[in-house]
Amino acid sequence: TGRIALVGLILATVGTWALLPVPVLPQPDGPYAVGSQVFRWVDASRAETATAEPSDRRNVIVQAWYPAAPGAAGPHSTYIDGLGRLPPMVSGVPRFVMARFGRIDTHATTDAPLSPAKATWPVVVFSPGYGAPRAAYTDLVSRLASRGYVVLALDHPYEAGVTQLAAGHAVTLGPDG
Repeated sequence: TGRIALVGLILATVGTWALLPVPVLPQPDGPYAVGSQVFRWVDASRAETATAEPSDRRNVIVQAWYPAAPGAAGPHSTYIDGLGRLPPMVSGVPRFVMARFGRIDTHATTDAPLSPAKATWPVVVFSPGYGAPRAAYTDLVSRLASRGYVVLALDHPYEAGVTQLAAGHAVTLGPDG
């Protein structure tokens, strides 16, 4: 009976995680639709100092959020990329818990054309800190884009909770990624 009770307790605890709702981001409130595009580059001239592998090179990940052309259609940008490639734990959170983040609506159309309303747009470079991935600021940057700003949001591999590198795999905090 003790083992059955323990298994029941474990299932009840895990089941609670599965029942948590999918977070809902507010709709951007500016006059422009929002587009988004992710860029992943590798700086072949710079070694990655956060890993022990001498062949690793520095990755630069930037997500552009911008005023999109009216009526732009297509899939919405993902909230956190690399969800299908996550390690078992991300900042102490089990991978299966993070799966629900794949259903968050970012309100941004992937690779939408830039709005032709203006010839130039003001640019904001956004660099999150304290281990936060760029996804944590999706509401803020999408609102700025809806109000007429181009926002370039950076991810910091091995410093953010989770980051998808140019090669396609996801890394987490610390040197062992």
